[in-house]
Amino acid sequence: GHGAYEPIDMGNGNGHSSEKKSMKKWIIAGVLVVVVGIILIVTLRKPAGASTEAAMAQADLPVSDDGSLMLFDNLKRFLMEDYDARSNFASFLPGVGGFFGKPVWAFYVNRGQVLATFGTESKDYPLLEFNPANKAYQLTPYIGFRTFVRGTRKGATSALAGSSFEVEPFNPGATRNLLDPDDDPDKPKRILYVGTNEVEIQEIDGIHDLTTAVKY
Repeated sequence: GHGAYEPIDMGNGNGHSSEKKSMKKWIIAGVLVVVVGIILIVTLRKPAGASTEAAMAQADLPVSDDGSLMLFDNLKRFLMEDYDARSNFASFLPGVGGFFGKPVWAFYVNRGQVLATFGTESKDYPLLEFNPANKAYQLTPYIGFRTFVRGTRKGATSALAGSSFEVEPFNPGATRNLLDPDDDPDKPKRILYVGTNEVEIQEIDGIHDLTTAVKY
């Protein structure tokens, strides 16, 4: 009240110091999160092809001493690994029918789900359009039999638990390229079994943990 000056509070820098400490904490926390994430990715990520190899080990396939698949299974059926990536071939199943049944012939190729056409009479009256082999190799994966699977994973132990998926087994887009050393090793493994009066195909998909078999 007598005209005296009040001292100015210059501060001691505590506000800036606390802000710096808080920023350091956030930086340290961010670095820790990144490091933990990298460790988890490196630890949990499987090497290329590991999923397919693990699925094949569970499939109880006929394996020789050197680890390769045998030429015949325990039913004496001829076995062809990666059949849809091999050279083209075609054949017929014998027209065998029961006492009250009609003989059914079937023409198959090593592409798609293999069955190209079938019928009870001649190729002029097929139940599925008849195409010669050179066309059947191209058309069978698209206009022949096809399979689509849609599902949702359950179980806490699965890496895909709770996730939905859609997949087409024997899809030609997932055919292996045996001539490319950089081809994706996680592509499904496909096997053809040829018996005296039957033909069966099997796809082992380690990524989706799904094995599909079709027998004609």
